[in-house]
Amino acid sequence: MKTQLVQGTGDYFWNHRNSEAKKLEILQTGIEIGLSLIDTAEGYGAGASERLIGQLAQSNNKRRYRVATKVSPEHLRFEDVLAACEASLIRLHLDTIYLYQIHWPNPAVPIEETMLALAKLAYDGKIQYIGFSNFTEVEILQAWKYIPELHDRTRFLQYEYNWFERSVEHMASFTEENVFLTYSPFHYFQYMNDAQRLGVRPLLEKYECTLYQLALSWLQRHGAFICPIVRTTNVAHLKDNIKNIDLAVEDVVLLNRLFPEQIYYVQPDDIQVESGGEWDRQAYRNMVEAKENRLGLCPSPEHLAENFRQGGQLLKPVRITPIKSMTQKQYQLIGGRVSFWAWYLAFGNKPIPCYIR
Repeated sequence: MKTQLVQGTGDYFWNHRNSEAKKLEILQTGIEIGLSLIDTAEGYGAGASERLIGQLAQSNNKRRYRVATKVSPEHLRFEDVLAACEASLIRLHLDTIYLYQIHWPNPAVPIEETMLALAKLAYDGKIQYIGFSNFTEVEILQAWKYIPELHDRTRFLQYEYNWFERSVEHMASFTEENVFLTYSPFHYFQYMNDAQRLGVRPLLEKYECTLYQLALSWLQRHGAFICPIVRTTNVAHLKDNIKNIDLAVEDVVLLNRLFPEQIYYVQPDDIQVESGGEWDRQAYRNMVEAKENRLGLCPSPEHLAENFRQGGQLLKPVRITPIKSMTQKQYQLIGGRVSFWAWYLAFGNKPIPCYIR
């Protein structure tokens, strides 16, 4: 699979006030302009996103696009994987799913059990390729060893990747042997500082492009198999995204300097946690709530903590922002809240890797 843009149908797309007909128009437009892969998940809109995509299968577009969907972490037991895949096939109106990904790893379920179920689906013709979304390097290597005979069909990896989140570049598997579907390519634009805004301005003028087009071109220059996932609620923006910019090497270097990966280590006791954050979601505010997993998160903070205790890796630094607080807290947690509590449960007040926005 060569580098291409992928249509995304995540929370922003699905929860937008656009009507179903408008969302369908956006997906159809994407197919018409050459975006032949659509990324979704059973968890987006509790299956509603897959059902919407399924309407495409009943039109003339049926052979003009492929679907990458995901099984949720609460469905990673052997029989649950099979049942979840069958339900996705029905909603998508497909006989075979092009790419079936594990949305998030779940330390409470042995990965061998999940991989054997995925192998069965592949042998039965229900899925063509297997992918891993939000897996650490250790977790990917562990998963691969259980189905070595399908190794060439498990080369799809999905991560957040943008100017402000570059953790994926440190992975040994960040090579042309694997295909990387990268989400949130435009995330954190609002956190650009004055130097960064001034630094990109000459490039926008040089290439006569938008900030979004520049960001996508930067991603695609980082490897032959980087496939950014773009999600938009606007047809005009979707068409703009496909503009091809031949970004010069020296300009890639310039952008790398403008957006260096700066990781800080902050004691959890200095970080305040409230609901809201990047995605306006509920969050545990203290250790008791995290231990009890009152929101029913899967995997739970305790399961992730146990994984950390056994040598598991933090997928990426959590995101914090400086605040003025009456409680002596110096920062507000805005992203990675489950990871934050898992770290605290596992290691107490040991400094945690952070990005400061």
